[in-house]
Amino acid sequence: MIKSVYFCGSLLLLVACGPSEKRSAVSDAIEASAAQDLCFQNITGSDSLLVKLTIIGNDVSGTLRWLPSEKDKMVGTLDGTLQNDTITAVYSYQAEGTDAREEKILRLTPDSLFIQHGELVDQNGTWVLKNKRTAQFTEAAVKTACK
Repeated sequence: MIKSVYFCGSLLLLVACGPSEKRSAVSDAIEASAAQDLCFQNITGSDSLLVKLTIIGNDVSGTLRWLPSEKDKMVGTLDGTLQNDTITAVYSYQAEGTDAREEKILRLTPDSLFIQHGELVDQNGTWVLKNKRTAQFTEAAVKTACK
C-alpha cells in the first residue's frame, strides 16, 4: 500500500509539474474555443442597422438586420471567417419577399463595425463585390452591449 501511495504521489507531481508550454497550449486552446459575442447598432432617424456576431476562433456567425423606415427590411444570417480584423461572410437574407445571398466584408475596430460597399455582381447565385480593392468601408455601427 505504501508503494502505491508513493507511485500515485510521484505520478501526480509529474502531471502537476509538467512543462509550462503544455499547460499554456491547453489554456490557449480553451480560450480559442470560447465564444465571443459582439453587438453593433446604428440608428439614424427611424432607420436602424443591428448586427450580432458570435466569434469562435476564426469562425464567425451572426445576424444582420437592416430596418429602414420607408423601404423593405433585410433580415438574415451571417456565416464566415475572421482574419486579423476583417470578416468575410455570406449574408443569407430575405428582402421584399425574396431570398438572397450576398458577400459581406466587415472590418472590426475596438468600438465599431464597418461594412464594405461597392458594385455587386451575381456569382453562382451569390452577390459578390465586383472589385474588393476599390470598394469602400462606408457604413459604421457602434459597439453596444448584447441583449
